[in-house]
Amino acid sequence: MAYYPICLFPPQWHVDGAPASGYVLKAYQDGTSTLLQMATDNTGATLVNTITLNTQGYPSVSGNIVVPHVDQACKLALYPSQSAADANSGAVWNPDNLVPYNVSSNLSFSGNTIASTNSNGNIILDPNGTGEILLNAVTNIQTLELAGVEVVATAAEINSACDGSASGTFTGTLTGMASATTGTVHYRISGELAFLWIQSNITGTSNSTALTMTGLPAALQPAATRAGRPCGRIVDNGSTFVGGASVTNDTITFSLLRSSGSNYVLSTSVFTNSGTKGLEEGWGISYSIR
Repeated sequence: MAYYPICLFPPQWHVDGAPASGYVLKAYQDGTSTLLQMATDNTGATLVNTITLNTQGYPSVSGNIVVPHVDQACKLALYPSQSAADANSGAVWNPDNLVPYNVSSNLSFSGNTIASTNSNGNIILDPNGTGEILLNAVTNIQTLELAGVEVVATAAEINSACDGSASGTFTGTLTGMASATTGTVHYRISGELAFLWIQSNITGTSNSTALTMTGLPAALQPAATRAGRPCGRIVDNGSTFVGGASVTNDTITFSLLRSSGSNYVLSTSVFTNSGTKGLEEGWGISYSIR
């Protein structure tokens, strides 16, 4: 059991200015009249029921000045004599609810460990006002556990779970192409919105009148189909057009803006089945993932 000092216990004096020689100090359990033994140091090797002040007004045990130590919040009382202390009567002062240095009710401190002394007790870190809980030297955190289970999520996944934000890249694969055509797609999730864009062309030779991209990670897959998202920089037969994109599960299906009578509509399966096809640098879309 750890014992902690009663901080800044100064010498005591009579009202007439003389040292309070012979006065007796006692400790009680917080809020009670139950005696609490005091220790002469943090080891708790020597426990005493009372401590008598020496001729200079300092607490003294066996002729040695000591700093009283306790193992919990307590009430202290100073009596003018041993007989008054034995009778628990006539205290000069008796402040209650005192918390010794480096100890808090229901907490224990041992080396680098903070523990709850309550059975199944929680430890809550609750900064005041706009204060923050900061972990310095975070590169030294080897294992993070919640409820005894190791957290294996990535920082991006934790961000996404906490505030709905995440970012990264994935490899998108175009279909409707004569050969494998892939490229890097950047993404950002903010709340329930996903933003996709590319920083380099993803193009190849067409062999189909359709164009899709597969490979969306699970985090980017919408809860339901998001159809007709407008976008530009879609390449067909070597030229760049305005069109649209519909997102279903892990696939984006592209369309081109084509005239239909007096109107313009987004049409799939209207790509040229030859020539250069794909997405031009700067292409991007946004859609809801919820």
